[in-house]
Amino acid sequence: MSERRIGFIPGAVALRQDMEPCGVFVTDQRMILVFEGPTIKGVKAGLKASFGAEADVLPGPRPQTDYAMVDIESLAKKNDNISVPHISIEKLAIGKGIGGYGIWCAYTGENMKKQYLVVTFVPPPDLVKKRKAEGLSTREVRREYAMKCQEVFKRALPPIIAEKVDWKI
Repeated sequence: MSERRIGFIPGAVALRQDMEPCGVFVTDQRMILVFEGPTIKGVKAGLKASFGAEADVLPGPRPQTDYAMVDIESLAKKNDNISVPHISIEKLAIGKGIGGYGIWCAYTGENMKKQYLVVTFVPPPDLVKKRKAEGLSTREVRREYAMKCQEVFKRALPPIIAEKVDWKI
């Protein structure tokens, strides 16, 4: 059975040695943190149509890669990217943390050692500006964006993993 694309979250920052901008590519079998260099370029406007009606594509600037056409396996194996199969997740929490909303994940890595992942969702500046003009506060825009990100994960995770998730948004 082929891997189904669920969505791409362009506005994210991963805590590694430093805070690194990334995108989170979510399929029905895994999530892939995509590091494209000094700045993540987001998602093409037509990506949702390419993914299909069920895929969520959150707003953001243009990507360097066309994620509707990319080979998922080669994206997962790219040196800088981090691939986390859903079946390897031991604990996942999605909610408010330091610096905003995001995910905290404990999983078993390829080396069979426990790994940790901390990612903060960062709504694109143009979305924040637009929503603030509509009367929302920055806090409300961040929460709204995080709720959309949470929906992507709810659709992607298998029930056995989803029941272990601490949904805090």
